[in-house]
Amino acid sequence: MKKPNVPCIRIEDVPLKTLFGSVYVVELDGVKRSESQFELGLDVNYYQFTTEDIGKYNSNNGVVCFIGEDSVYITPFDRETVKELENQGFKRNFCLYVPFSNSEEILDAGLEYDFKKIKENLKKY
Repeated sequence: MKKPNVPCIRIEDVPLKTLFGSVYVVELDGVKRSESQFELGLDVNYYQFTTEDIGKYNSNNGVVCFIGEDSVYITPFDRETVKELENQGFKRNFCLYVPFSNSEEILDAGLEYDFKKIKENLKKY
């Protein structure tokens, strides 16, 4: 299942910081871990999606997470985006974890900026 044509950011191997200060990295099972996360000097935990999650999506608190065959993606919630995911064959899994939907922050300033820009552009329509 390829990445659908929806505005999104790839979050696999991107460190996320929780409200409690812990850091974790999202991975798709079997994909090599990035070396850059070890340079953070932080105790990093991993959250792994499995190959069974490919082709699934879920939403929580205004964020949609979907799993393509190559990575994990997030995008701000928008009905048209969800419709496009379903048109491309993605199925909702209500048990699928949605990163960045419970006050986590992306530790990569560029990706955080990209996510905010996508959100701003969705509000224009």
